[in-house]
Amino acid sequence: MKLKALALDLVIGLGAAALALLLRWGLDPFLGNRYPFASGYLFIAITVWYFGWRAAAVMTLLFYPLGNLFFVDPRGTFSLTVRADIVGFTINMISSAILIFLGHKARETTQELTRVNAVLDAANKELSENARRKDEFLAVLSHELRNPLAPILIASSMLERPGLSEIAAADAVRVLNRQSRQMSGLLDDLLDLSRIAKGRIELKRSPVDLTRCVDDAIQSHRALILKKQQTLSLDLPDAAVVRNVDARRFTQIVANIVGNATRHSQEHAEIRVSLIVTSKEILVSVKDNGPGIEEARLLHLFDSFHAGHPMERRTEGLGIGLSLTRSLVELHGGTIRVFREGVGRGSEFTVSIPTEGVKNPPDAGSPAAVNAAGGPVRDARASYQRS
Repeated sequence: MKLKALALDLVIGLGAAALALLLRWGLDPFLGNRYPFASGYLFIAITVWYFGWRAAAVMTLLFYPLGNLFFVDPRGTFSLTVRADIVGFTINMISSAILIFLGHKARETTQELTRVNAVLDAANKELSENARRKDEFLAVLSHELRNPLAPILIASSMLERPGLSEIAAADAVRVLNRQSRQMSGLLDDLLDLSRIAKGRIELKRSPVDLTRCVDDAIQSHRALILKKQQTLSLDLPDAAVVRNVDARRFTQIVANIVGNATRHSQEHAEIRVSLIVTSKEILVSVKDNGPGIEEARLLHLFDSFHAGHPMERRTEGLGIGLSLTRSLVELHGGTIRVFREGVGRGSEFTVSIPTEGVKNPPDAGSPAAVNAAGGPVRDARASYQRS
C-alpha cells in the first residue's frame, strides 16, 4: 500500500512538472529569459494543497533542473556557471521548500478543522436526538403517571362518600393498590436507571433457582398476556437450576424483555421463553412473532428514552426498559442481543450471563427457593404452555 502511494506521488509530481513546463513554454514569447521558473510556484502550491508534500517535492526536483535546461541561457544545457544563476537557482529552491512546508501545514490544519467540524456536527446531531428523545420521554412519562392517577383520584373520592357499601369500598381499595403498584414500578425503573448511571447499584448474589426467577418474571405480565390472549410457551429445565445471581435483578431482566415482547406484540401472538444453563453461561431467550423491529431503530434500541416503535404506535412503557435491562445484564458480566428477520416477522432477545455454579441447591423452604409471586406459573388455560 505504501509503495502504491509513493508511486502515485511520483506520477502526480511528474504530471505537475510537465504542466508547469508547458505553461512556461507558452509564456516564453512574452517572458523570454526573464522569470524562467515563474510557473513553478503556481503548480507547487496546487500540488501540495490537493495531493500532499511528497508529490510537490517530486514536482520541485524535476521542474527546476528542467526549467534551467530549457529557459536559462545558454538554452539546451544545464549550467550554473554564473554566480547569479547559482544564487537565483538556490533562492528558488529554498522558496519552493518554504512554500511546500507552509502548504503542507495549511493542508493539515484544514483537514483537522474539517474532521473536528464533522465530529462537532455528529455531536450536535446526537445532542439534538437525545433532546428529542427526552422530550418524548417526558411526554410519555406524564401520560403514564396520569393514567394511574385518574383511577386513584376516583377511588379516593369514592372512599370519602358517606354510606359507601363494603363491596364498593373493597373495589376502591383494590383499584388503589393496583394503580399504586403500577406507579411504584414506573418510579422504581427511573430510580434504577439513575442509580446505574451514578454507579450506585451493587449486585447481591446468592444461590438462586433460575427457573423460579423466570416463573416470577412471567407472573408479573400474566394479566396483560391473558388480556391480549397471547400464547406464551416456557422451555425450562425440569429440575431446579441453582446459580449465584442477584435474584431480584435477574428476575427484573427476564421480566423486562418478556414485557417488551408482550406489549409490542399483537393479540393472539406467540411468545416463547427459554432458559438454558451450561457450565459456562446462563442463556435466556425471548422470541415473539410480533411486528418486529425496524432496522433503522436497532442502533439506538438499547439507548435510554428510546421507544421501539414510533409515538403514534406506542404501547405503554417509558422507553427505558431495554436500556435498564442492558445495564443490569452488564452488571452481571453478560451481554444482551437482539435478532430480527424483518418487519412483521417478530424478534428475539437473548441474554447471556457467565455462570457461577453452586454445588448444593437451597432447601425448598429457604428464601432463595421461595417464589415471590406465590408459586410458579402453571396456568391451565391455553395462554400458558410449559415445554
